[in-house]
Amino acid sequence: MMVTAPFRSGGQQQYIPNPIAKQPERSTSFGHVITAIEQNLAADYDLDTIATRCAMSRRTFTRQFKAAYGCTFGEWLLNRRLALSQQLLESTDYTIATTAELAGFGSESVFRKHFKKSFNTSPSEWRATFRG
Repeated sequence: MMVTAPFRSGGQQQYIPNPIAKQPERSTSFGHVITAIEQNLAADYDLDTIATRCAMSRRTFTRQFKAAYGCTFGEWLLNRRLALSQQLLESTDYTIATTAELAGFGSESVFRKHFKKSFNTSPSEWRATFRG
């Protein structure tokens, strides 16, 4: 005998947060720059500028970032922006366009594309499902 839910939306996935890789110390210039980026995800970031702010070459920054976080800076930034957008969808009444802007996606269409690719659902469906 098995106990299961009587109805489950087709294609619904289990949403489990990604494990967080070991992060570098926040007291280093590398750590300070990453903290500043996390506090302002909506800004536009250029890899060369970020590397310069960390007092590193682009290649060194890329290598050290991958060693510290297990992914590229672009992947990390996208994941942080998606996490912020999830939080905004669940806890605010902002429109999808405003959520996209606040999370740093630039446009609603780019936001929808990345959100659908990552979570296999639309931002509106996410809000309806996970709204507290």
